[in-house]
Amino acid sequence: MTLKLSIKKILYRLLSIFSFTLFFLLFVALFPRFNNELVGVIILLCIGVLPNIILLVEYFITTVKIDTAVFSENHLNVTFKNGDVRDYKYTDIKVIELYKAAGMDKGNYSFKSNERYYFAKIVAKDGRKLILTSLLGPDLGDALDLIKGVSIDRTKTGYAFIFMSR
Repeated sequence: MTLKLSIKKILYRLLSIFSFTLFFLLFVALFPRFNNELVGVIILLCIGVLPNIILLVEYFITTVKIDTAVFSENHLNVTFKNGDVRDYKYTDIKVIELYKAAGMDKGNYSFKSNERYYFAKIVAKDGRKLILTSLLGPDLGDALDLIKGVSIDRTKTGYAFIFMSR
């Protein structure tokens, strides 16, 4: 299975942010009592939108460096845009740290856009680390299922910020 940066997933995440903003502003416009509370409206909008924007930017910056990630029967081969190639045999992987929302980890569908962001930190026995994000398509979860015999350390979180896991 070959994973690449998915423009479709990025556009879907942008659409979610835009939709939330639009519905929030329509809600504020329909209820005139909020008109005098501009500071409150801005704070509520930032609480709803800002974390998703931060997640999208962080995941994009991390994922754009990867050209392809190829999962086969017994190894993972990652090619970076700068020409570097890393090859991981599954037997050489110490642990996979998966940061994902609790509901999404069980295979459920979430209506919260922040829960669609998840990532896997692959830690090799020699200390090398690799981060693969949910912006890789077609599906990072299916690709991780191909890795057999490696323990998966699951961290359930509503906001899977990459910078907090380092």
